[in-house]
Amino acid sequence: MSEMMPWLKMNGEPNIWYERFSIFRRMGHTRSIIGALNKELATKGEEKQGSIPGAWSKASKRWKWKERAEAWDDHQRAVDEARWLKRRDELKQKEWELSEKLIDKAQQMLQFPLAATTREDKTVDGKVTSTTVVKPTRWTMADAARILKTASELARMSADMPTNRSEVIPADPSKSKDVIRLTDEQLERIAAQGLEDSGSSESNGDEDDEERGDD
Repeated sequence: MSEMMPWLKMNGEPNIWYERFSIFRRMGHTRSIIGALNKELATKGEEKQGSIPGAWSKASKRWKWKERAEAWDDHQRAVDEARWLKRRDELKQKEWELSEKLIDKAQQMLQFPLAATTREDKTVDGKVTSTTVVKPTRWTMADAARILKTASELARMSADMPTNRSEVIPADPSKSKDVIRLTDEQLERIAAQGLEDSGSSESNGDEDDEERGDD
């Protein structure tokens, strides 16, 4: 028997008793000697027994069934834990890679104008040779902010960092510390959009006050 793997066959252990121990071991937390006996009887088509024969009781003690089965349980728990640790690490890596892709996507979105722009190509004497009109995309700053927020949360989860931080976009873009790799121009555009939204809200509020005053 290997000291590192005591559930293997012991030196001098008869095959029949090792096979019976294997039945006992595989039963898991529900294992019992009488249960292992009745499993063997069931394979032979014989009736179940209600008491443990002396030979079974003696053999289970001689060949340390309880200790070896518990060692097997410990081994299985270690294997399962290692397997889940590996899966967790793989998931964390995928989350990190996805967060980077989302940030790259948001950066690409921020490169497009929010309003139609026109660019003219001219000759040295000022004659227009071509005109290019770049139309705005259908997404809004709120869309980009949501992508950035999701990217930040994924990155934090993959780094075992808390995700319930108040400075995550879009709560207050000016205070965010999670928007990584954005240029100053892109951050200014987010800030400008926030100011426009704020001004619009204030204007609506003034109009509501005037209407209430008229009433």
